[in-house]
Amino acid sequence: MLATNLDQVITQLQNVTDLAEREASKLGYFAALYTRVTLAVTERIRAGFFEDGPQMERLDVAFANLYLDAVDRRLRGNEGVRTAWRLAFDAAEEPDASVLQHIYLGMNAHLLFDLPIAVAMTCPPQRLSSLRIDFLRMNEVVDAEMGAFHDDLCKISSSLARFQRSMGWLWVASSSATMRVSRRFAWSRAARLTARGEREQALLIDSFDQVAGRIGAEIIRPRAGVRSLFRAVRAGENEDVREVIRILRPKQR
Repeated sequence: MLATNLDQVITQLQNVTDLAEREASKLGYFAALYTRVTLAVTERIRAGFFEDGPQMERLDVAFANLYLDAVDRRLRGNEGVRTAWRLAFDAAEEPDASVLQHIYLGMNAHLLFDLPIAVAMTCPPQRLSSLRIDFLRMNEVVDAEMGAFHDDLCKISSSLARFQRSMGWLWVASSSATMRVSRRFAWSRAARLTARGEREQALLIDSFDQVAGRIGAEIIRPRAGVRSLFRAVRAGENEDVREVIRILRPKQR
């Protein structure tokens, strides 16, 4: 069932994370992060942080439903799962993929593919410019949550913990920059979508999936320098998938 409000979104995201934890599935890594971010966004919406809270809730619910639909399709046998998400889900079976690769694969599919679609679904062209301020303010929420998430990632990888102690500022800065660039890219794609008819939108969405798929393939099979980095992270990781998910899950708020 599609969620119709943020409370339902949070419940369904927690259900996905619960299932992943029970089955020791690495799909729970991104689900845990996504639950944390959604809880933070919900708090900000209800605190009046955004200029148009109801619009941001509609956007966030539509955005989450795209992810939840992809997960549901995967659990039902993969029918209709887009390339970007299929790569992220298939990576859960890769024994050598690091936790960072799982997180980045989920972020790639959700930001570069799902996000522009969610914006186009919930915001008519004539209101797109008014949404931009709140869309950009979301970066502040994500940045704040990612800082705490980095700390928890260090609990599951001794390699990341060492890097955090020596070069943590670089990690935080690069993560923030990557997120902001990805969201700006998603915004430009959303603007293209809202200005097109249904047939053109379908073609654009296919092209978005192809691009996200190529980036996802590079994440799971990176070039030599990046591959060495991911291997170093993987070498120091906790091997207990259930425990990792428990560490990454949102704490009591």
